[in-house]
Amino acid sequence: MIKKSTFLFRGIREKVMLLFICSLAIFSGKLFAQSPNAKQAVKSYVTGVVSADGETLPGVTVKNKTASTAVITDIDGAYRIGVTGPNDVISFSYIGFQVVDKLVGAQEKINVTLTSASKELEDVVVVGYGSTRKRDVTGAIVSVTAEEIEKRIPTNIFEAIQGQAPGVQVVTGSGQPGESASVVIRGSSTMNDGGIGPLYVVDGVPTTNVDAINPYDVASVEILKDAASAAIYGSRSANGVIIITTKKGSQKAPIIEARYLHSINQLTHTMPQMNTQQYRAMQKGLIQYMNGEGSTLVPTLVKNVMASQMADSLNFLLNANNNYQDIAFNPAHKNQLDMSVGGGSEKLKYFIGGGYLGEKGIISNTSYDRISTRLNADYIANDKLTLGTRVSLSYGKKKGIDEGGFLNTLLGRKPNISLYYPDNTIIGVLWGSTPLALNTQTNFADTYNASFFQMAEYKINKDLTFTTNVNGVLSLYRYNYMRPTLLSESYLTNFGQHNSTMNWNWLNENYLNYTKSINNTHNFTGLLGVSAQSWRNEVDFYSGRNSATDAIYTQNAFAANFDLTKTGTTASAHTLASLFSRFTYNYKSRYLFTANFRADGSSRFARDKKVGYFPSASAAWRFSDEGFMQWTKRLKIYDAKLRVSYGITGNESIGDYESILSYGIGGIYDGISGVTASRISVDDLGWEETAQANVGMDLAFANNRFQVTLDYYNKVTSNLLAAYEIPKEWGFNTVRKNIGSITNRGLELGVTGDVIKNKNNNLKLAFNISANRNRVKEIASGIPYIFNDTWWISQGQPLGDFYGYKSLGIFAYDQSNAFSNNWEQLTPVFQRDASGEMIKDVNGKYQLAHYELNNAQYQGTVNQKTLPDGTPFRGGDVNWYDSPEDANGTGVITDKDRMVLGNAQPDFTGGINATFTHKNWSLFVSSYFSIGGEIYNAAKYNLVQGSMLAFSTVPPVDFLNNFWIQQGDEVAYGRPFTDRFQNARSVNSFYLEDASFVKIRNIRLSYTLPTKWAAKAKLRRVGVYTYVNNAFTFTGYSGYDPEFSA
Repeated sequence: MIKKSTFLFRGIREKVMLLFICSLAIFSGKLFAQSPNAKQAVKSYVTGVVSADGETLPGVTVKNKTASTAVITDIDGAYRIGVTGPNDVISFSYIGFQVVDKLVGAQEKINVTLTSASKELEDVVVVGYGSTRKRDVTGAIVSVTAEEIEKRIPTNIFEAIQGQAPGVQVVTGSGQPGESASVVIRGSSTMNDGGIGPLYVVDGVPTTNVDAINPYDVASVEILKDAASAAIYGSRSANGVIIITTKKGSQKAPIIEARYLHSINQLTHTMPQMNTQQYRAMQKGLIQYMNGEGSTLVPTLVKNVMASQMADSLNFLLNANNNYQDIAFNPAHKNQLDMSVGGGSEKLKYFIGGGYLGEKGIISNTSYDRISTRLNADYIANDKLTLGTRVSLSYGKKKGIDEGGFLNTLLGRKPNISLYYPDNTIIGVLWGSTPLALNTQTNFADTYNASFFQMAEYKINKDLTFTTNVNGVLSLYRYNYMRPTLLSESYLTNFGQHNSTMNWNWLNENYLNYTKSINNTHNFTGLLGVSAQSWRNEVDFYSGRNSATDAIYTQNAFAANFDLTKTGTTASAHTLASLFSRFTYNYKSRYLFTANFRADGSSRFARDKKVGYFPSASAAWRFSDEGFMQWTKRLKIYDAKLRVSYGITGNESIGDYESILSYGIGGIYDGISGVTASRISVDDLGWEETAQANVGMDLAFANNRFQVTLDYYNKVTSNLLAAYEIPKEWGFNTVRKNIGSITNRGLELGVTGDVIKNKNNNLKLAFNISANRNRVKEIASGIPYIFNDTWWISQGQPLGDFYGYKSLGIFAYDQSNAFSNNWEQLTPVFQRDASGEMIKDVNGKYQLAHYELNNAQYQGTVNQKTLPDGTPFRGGDVNWYDSPEDANGTGVITDKDRMVLGNAQPDFTGGINATFTHKNWSLFVSSYFSIGGEIYNAAKYNLVQGSMLAFSTVPPVDFLNNFWIQQGDEVAYGRPFTDRFQNARSVNSFYLEDASFVKIRNIRLSYTLPTKWAAKAKLRRVGVYTYVNNAFTFTGYSGYDPEFSA
């Protein structure tokens, strides 16, 4: 599925062709027959039937723990096992279900109903360096189970969690196969791009990249949203923590699972685009303008080119009729294969998983291939010592394009220009690059990832455990690019580059865990640990041009013409040392308290600022257990808990050496390499800190059939790690400083429940919604500024304010530029002859009779809007809003008239998921929505702007018959050729649109074969399903997809 884009591929729909899920059991003879070596004599037999969800279960392991014998249930779920006495314990186990133990006693027949293990997993939440029961959580944590992940048929972690948790925005970065995504938890709380995302913790190992993880290897995902939950990770946790736990083996017979998926990706909708007939009609309007109002404004060269194109009706190169989107976008296939085997014994448990993902892009020469494997093993050496190993390896190859440049070319190229020469060879450049030629570029990246984790856990006594682990991660990213001679103007030059980035890091953690329970009433836990982590990054980069051949993309072909300013190597490193602790107290699960403390020392900060301290505390009160709350039983309240928390977290996401005076080596002058200052020191650069308070409530109704979670948070980030502008005389533009603060406040609501629940039917609904309000609390010296010539940063205002010119429409006549002293626009009334036609003067201009205001003749002073030099705007120019705060003079349009036009942040985000089950059939539908906020249609602006520059590109379809040609035209677009009046000013309100959308993300229909049928084929489970991803998008946005702007 392609659903990530910076406006281009988000609307791609994925249709499944075929998918089978098979779970096979490999049975060991000694486990499934009466052991011939039984230590005790069988005195009698116990029989019974094992069932689950209303069906009998074949293949269930039935083990007599006392006699060390085992059998399996037959096709009808029946079993018969020998017992040695009434004290024997019979254990029933089956993959995907909770283990049940039964004491024989005087029973001769024991029937058992197994419960899904997913329900057991739902009761446990993974937290930092441990786990806790879900009902005892004191912070704001959302858990996503493996079952919920698999319903979505994801190709990465981001697709698995989008729309699952309130307050969590997952925004895809590009629609190309293999693209990553960004995750924002509870609003943007930093001005540093590198620190916006959360910290990921995979099987206990902190990381910032989870692109290579196979989602089918994941057992659960926990999203820690509040500071009290995340503070145990201290640094890098200011924007939340996402804990990913991968699958492990179990004390059962080996289970093999296999999944195969084949699907087709296609574009759901195309953008309206002019055909040749429409373009010719537009050209006639352009010529009319060039010969009339624009006769002295459009250069002669441009006029001659346009005239020659119109006159040469037989030119092969100018008489095509291309639909570029039909040519460029094609259905693309995706294949996904996942296999795993897991099992074990009392001593050893293991899980081995492997997967292949092969995804073609809907644009030729784009694709993504990923191979991954994972080994998780746990070994109980003795009663004291347990060892654990986690190994993961992956390789990915991504072939891509510059999607922004490709789409601008695709949508802006004239439809009448041929893609081929008469001899059928591809045209590379003709009035711009051709889409087919752009696909001939070499553009791919190879990514290698390896992670090795070893853990040892020693039980000092029944209450105290010591854990130590060591982890090593190595990643290599190799990028190759070559632009062939076909894409140069003269077909003579080419360009190539290569970048290799190697990252490796090691981590060692050592901690003690203490657990104590007094009469199951007073429950205590304690944690104390230290850790050390180090990272190193090495980069090699090469760039050259004019090689001898396009057939070789490697840099040896460009060795004779390297660009020495873009060729070299760099290396950087940083370290982190930490102390962390936690204390919890639980009284009958009624009163709960948790306190965390962490101290992190980072090499990235100044000498006296290296250490940051991150405390937190949280408490919860289960008031439904109080005697005076028993009346709530009449409201069917099953469980009710109030939570409160406060904590401080940190952010160190800056460059490795931004606090120290640095020099760069490699500056070339007259062929000689030199040393230059590259960064000045900042002696007081320290941690960015986020303090967050959270109040929440958890409610469960009707015997836990319905659950409601409500949270309010207030998050304040101070000492922002921002780029601070300094005087240019210093020789630098910016320096990293701790300046300013940002606040985020919000509400989150989550509701889940079984709306219908009976023997054959079940309807489960899940709804979540969140609202976040972001404000800049403080900036340097309190002075507002413009960032990237687009965003307005000001105290008291939210991040994401678009800053530009406000368009009030197009002046129809020269005389339409007329305003009263209060700057109300006047309506011109023209002189007419006896036949009623408006009278023109000798210059062809309509003669004014008078002005009207509010349908009455205006007698006052007439004011005009002008350029700074006093030249008034004309008919066909944009009527720009004149800010009363502009000190340059009323009516004079300058850059001081720019204003806040809107904000990119949504008012509400959330998701709705529904699962309907009827016997063996299941229908799953998930949706994601974002309401409010604006989006700047930069693609549309670029098309119009490009067209106004020498008519070099084709504007949008709505430009046709809707642009200004002559006096009196009432249209949406102004004069079609750019001039000094700047009618295509960058960032203006005309291109700002509503960013709201609702997406139907997944529709999946599945059927699970009856257990008896599967058992006949020696299979545990067989499922078949079909699905559609990105089924529908409901939005008013006129571009490809509104989601990218978030």
